[in-house]
Amino acid sequence: MLEHYWGVAPNDNTHWNTAVSHRAQFKYFGLEKLSDQLIFFYDGHLRLHQGPEYAVELITKAAAQTGRLPVLCLDGNPCDADRYHQELCKHLDVGDFFVFHPDIRPHMSNQSNMAPWPSWWFYQLVEHNHQLNQPKTHRVSFLSGSSRYHRVKLLRDIKPHVTNQDVIIVNQIGNFKDLLPTGWWDELPWTNRPELCDYVGNSGYAPKMEQNIHSAFAACVNINGETSDNDQVLLSEKTWKAYRSGCLVINYGPEQATQTLEDLGFEIWDEFDQVGTHEHKSNLIVQLMQRDDIEDLYQKNVNMVKHNVAWFNNPKAIKQVTDVAVAKLENLLTK
Repeated sequence: MLEHYWGVAPNDNTHWNTAVSHRAQFKYFGLEKLSDQLIFFYDGHLRLHQGPEYAVELITKAAAQTGRLPVLCLDGNPCDADRYHQELCKHLDVGDFFVFHPDIRPHMSNQSNMAPWPSWWFYQLVEHNHQLNQPKTHRVSFLSGSSRYHRVKLLRDIKPHVTNQDVIIVNQIGNFKDLLPTGWWDELPWTNRPELCDYVGNSGYAPKMEQNIHSAFAACVNINGETSDNDQVLLSEKTWKAYRSGCLVINYGPEQATQTLEDLGFEIWDEFDQVGTHEHKSNLIVQLMQRDDIEDLYQKNVNMVKHNVAWFNNPKAIKQVTDVAVAKLENLLTK
């Protein structure tokens, strides 16, 4: 089986219609005929971090055996997609493969065989959502799986102002101990409410954190804490769960995430979600945490919240992102 990505069992094509496969996503968008001309590869099977050789062999083999255009799905995790693309182009023609870039901004993929693809947005659209009309029973939430520096730094900044009405959980997951100042790692996991602690040690990601029903999304305000080790704007479930759940959102990750979401048609909470550095935004968050009128702020901005929930679910919203890749793929396939 050449096409190995999430949800696909060896020699079992019926799994193509699972929510996590890119083939199923094309079907969702009514693009079955286009996907029949493509063969998809999940980034974990390409070994690009070890060099381009294995991926080149896989791409060449897939094209020869299937007559389809190989699509490299690098859109699931932050990665140096531009460098990988450059290395592959030293061995392959631009018409031999296509790359789904993790950066959601279309103008960051100028090449004819590269474009963003909103997989994480898609996942949230098709998952059963237990949070529709969920009452806002908490003030502010911040849910961190991996313990990257900017997330732990924010935790330390807001700790003095956290109340029992907040949902703050910062786990000790990921290989980031050496990237944190001495002692910070040992303070984790941290939560203001022990009954909500979802840390599971070395056994993998926290099961509670993965659920749509997590208490973090019953808060008036959610700080999403996207990964920001590079300049990419990758918007994962951290962002989309907050918007679909009707939270006021503070995008505390890539500096351009806020502007990107506004460009996509979402309304931005300008008072606390300004474009700026982590330092600038953490100062705004600390100011927010000291307020005693957060529920009132939510009610004041409820029309913006309703717009964002509706726009998240509007097919036109996600289609404007997918159209870029579709146009480029169709152009390659007609040459």
